[in-house]
Amino acid sequence: MSAPEIWIIFPGIISVFLIVFQRWRRIGSVIGSILTIALALLAWIAPISEKFKLLFWNIEISDTFYVLGRRLILTSNDRPILIIIYLATAFWIIGSAVFQKERIFTPLCLDVSVLLVAALAIDPFLYAAVILEMVVLVSIPLLITPGNQRNRGVVRLLTFQTLAMPFILFTGWLLAGVEVNPEDSALVPQAAIFMAIGFGLLFSIFPFHSWIPLIAEESHPIPASFVFFIFPMVIGLFGINFAERFSWLYTTSWLYVYLRLSGVLMVILGSVWAIFQNNLARLMGFAVVSEIGLSLLTLSLGLGEIQNRPLLGTYFTILLPRALSYGLWAISLAIIQNDRKSLEYQKIRGAGYQYPIAVTGLSIAVLSLIGFPLTAGFSSSTSLWQYLSQQFSLAAKISVLGSIGLIIGYLRGLSALLERSEEMNWKVQENVGERILLIVASVSLIILGIFPQLYTTQLLNMGLTFLNLVP
Repeated sequence: MSAPEIWIIFPGIISVFLIVFQRWRRIGSVIGSILTIALALLAWIAPISEKFKLLFWNIEISDTFYVLGRRLILTSNDRPILIIIYLATAFWIIGSAVFQKERIFTPLCLDVSVLLVAALAIDPFLYAAVILEMVVLVSIPLLITPGNQRNRGVVRLLTFQTLAMPFILFTGWLLAGVEVNPEDSALVPQAAIFMAIGFGLLFSIFPFHSWIPLIAEESHPIPASFVFFIFPMVIGLFGINFAERFSWLYTTSWLYVYLRLSGVLMVILGSVWAIFQNNLARLMGFAVVSEIGLSLLTLSLGLGEIQNRPLLGTYFTILLPRALSYGLWAISLAIIQNDRKSLEYQKIRGAGYQYPIAVTGLSIAVLSLIGFPLTAGFSSSTSLWQYLSQQFSLAAKISVLGSIGLIIGYLRGLSALLERSEEMNWKVQENVGERILLIVASVSLIILGIFPQLYTTQLLNMGLTFLNLVP
C-alpha cells in the first residue's frame, strides 16, 4: 500500500460514493468527518517508507504511486500538510452539517482536498497547474447558491485561475531552458514576467483579487470560507515547491522584491477597503485579501537569501489561527444571514441582541486575525512583524496599520449589530449545535492565545519538516 493510495485515491473513491448516495446527507457528513479526522490522525502517527506497528500488524507505507505514466509521491516530509488539509476539511464538514448545507457539500469538500494533495504530490510537478484548474472546477458547485442569480465572483475565479495555468506551464518550460543553458540570459527576464503574471493570477494579487469580495457576498459563508482558507494555503505551498525545483530562484533579487511589493499592496488594499464596507460578508472578503498579503510577506522572509530559508517555517504557524478565525467568522455570519437574509449593515441592525453568541464569536475571530493579545493570532502575528522589522521595516509598519484598518471596518459593522430599538429584546436564538460550534471555536482561539506554545512550536517544526530543513 502506498501513501497516495491512502490520502488521495481512497478518499477520492469515498467522495464518489457520497455523491452517488447524497440523498442521506447526515450519514454523508458523519462519514466525511470521520474519514478526514482518521486521515489526519493516520498522517500524524504513521511514518512513510518506514515499518511501523499498527495494533497487531506490521505495516510499511511506500511513498510512490504510478498513474497514467506519472508519479504521485508523498513522503514523510508531506505529513504535516496532510494533517492540516484533512483537519481543516473535517472542521468545515462538521460546520456544514450543523447548518444543513447542500447534500453535495461533503463530497465536494473531499474532492477539493484530495485534488489539492494530488497537486502537491504530482511528479513532474508542473502538472500541478492542471490539477489546480480541476480544483477550481470542482469548487464552482460549492460556491454557487441555489436560487442566487449573481455569480460574478465564481465567473471571475474561473477566468483568472484558468488564465494562470498556461502562464505557469510556460514559466516552467522557460526555467527548464535556463537550467539546461545557463548562458542564455535572455530567458530569465521572460520567465520572470510569465512567473509574475501566473502567480499573480493564482494568488489573486491586485488586480486579480476582485473575485474574493464578490464570492464572500454572493456565496454562503461556509463554503466561501473553506475556499478562502485552503486554496491560498496550497498555492503558497505550490509556490515553495516551485522555488525548490528551480533552486537558483532563491538567489534572484526580483523574486524577493516581487513578493514584498505584492504583499504590501495586498495588505494596503484589503485594510483600506475594509474600512468602507457596508456588508459583513464583503468585510470578510477584504480581510482575506489582507491575509493573502501577509502570506506573501511571510513567504518572502525565506525566499530572499538561502540562509533565511528556515524562516519559511513561519508560514505554517499562521495556518491554525487563520483556519479557526475564518471558520468562526463564517459560522457567525451564517447564523445571522439565515435570519436576516442579508449581511448589509442596514439589515443586521440589532442582531447582536438576538444572536449574542454569534456576535461574540465574530468579534473573537476578527481580533484573532488582526493579532490582538490573548487570541491565537497574536503569537504568529508578532513573530511575523518581528521578522519583517528586521528585514523590511516598512512592510512591518504597514502590516500593523492594516490590522488597524480591519478593526475600524469591523467596529462599523459592530455598531450596526448592537444598535438597539425600543421593541428589541435580549434573546438568545442560536440553536444547540450552533452554540457548541461557536463556543468551541471561540474558546480554542482564546486558549491558543494564552498558551501559544501548544501550537507554535509544533507547527514550526512541521513546517521545517515539510521544507526538508530538519532530518
